[in-house]
Amino acid sequence: MSCEATTADVLHRSGLRMTRPREVIIAALRHATGHCTAQTILDTAQARHPSMNASTVYRTLTTFRRLGLVSETDLGSSELSYAWIGPERHHHLVCQRCGHVVELEHRYLEPVQRAVLRDFGFGASVDHFAIFGLCKSCREAVGE
Repeated sequence: MSCEATTADVLHRSGLRMTRPREVIIAALRHATGHCTAQTILDTAQARHPSMNASTVYRTLTTFRRLGLVSETDLGSSELSYAWIGPERHHHLVCQRCGHVVELEHRYLEPVQRAVLRDFGFGASVDHFAIFGLCKSCREAVGE
């Protein structure tokens, strides 16, 4: 099943329709080379659909996030970053000194997710995290 068909199915099961603005926003997210801001998504969407406005992008991102299709992450900049969530979950290590970002495989957080469920009975949604700290180079530069 194509990504568009899969998304249309998820929307339909949630009582929503696949509209032209949603298609354009999905394309902007799916074809981005990484995380992007809402403004970047709006700019890309407006290139294909000039009447697209910011409120449509924000409402759609909120809907997609609620449906588990899009992640919303604070990667330490002044704006939230959005990314299409594929079948492989991933996370990020963000250096607070130099801003370097490293992708972290989900397998590192699976034990935490299981422990939280076991110890608290809480089913944590561990889909996309940014973990802040200092990268190896910055730690060495400050003498840690």
